Amino acid sequence: MYALPIAYVDRDDLLLTFTFGKREGQIWLLRWNPPWADEEYDPEQHVFFVADSLIEFLHLLTTTDDPYDPSTLALDSPKIRGSQLDALLKSLGCKRFRYVGVKSQTALPPKWEWPKYRRADEDLPAIMSLEKNHTYGYAPKCDERPKGHKMLQVNVTKSQRKQCMKELMDKLGDDAVLVNA
Repeated sequence: MYALPIAYVDRDDLLLTFTFGKREGQIWLLRWNPPWADEEYDPEQHVFFVADSLIEFLHLLTTTDDPYDPSTLALDSPKIRGSQLDALLKSLGCKRFRYVGVKSQTALPPKWEWPKYRRADEDLPAIMSLEKNHTYGYAPKCDERPKGHKMLQVNVTKSQRKQCMKELMDKLGDDAVLVNA
């Protein structure tokens, strides 16, 4: 009752929104399963909750977060660059990453591994790399900072990201700004 079909899902199944009552505004799926002759039919048996609102439903349709999408910090002060950055990261337990067997015509960005945290969807330490804004490849693209601005990208599992970034931001202080969590 009070259901308004908003889409066909699969053959005869319907996506519904409710216009009144305790389900008002919610999105539900009606799996159409018509009763046989002389069979009792309970429509509630074939209705399944999908989302609390149309907006929430639309968010379900978007692509999921990319686990390899790193968090990015703008390093806005020379106090947290170069050897100072090395020392700060070392004090957190980070270890300088060594490129082994990699040849490149351009200098590879400095990287650090942080064994305390895990890298996205892998059983490897979280990894950080020092990149230059708006340059090439996978470099950060932050319009609030000039081209070439030093940026620290952090690849850590989604479940550990909040704690990892908090610990990193506490150490770097006001000289770093989280531009992409």
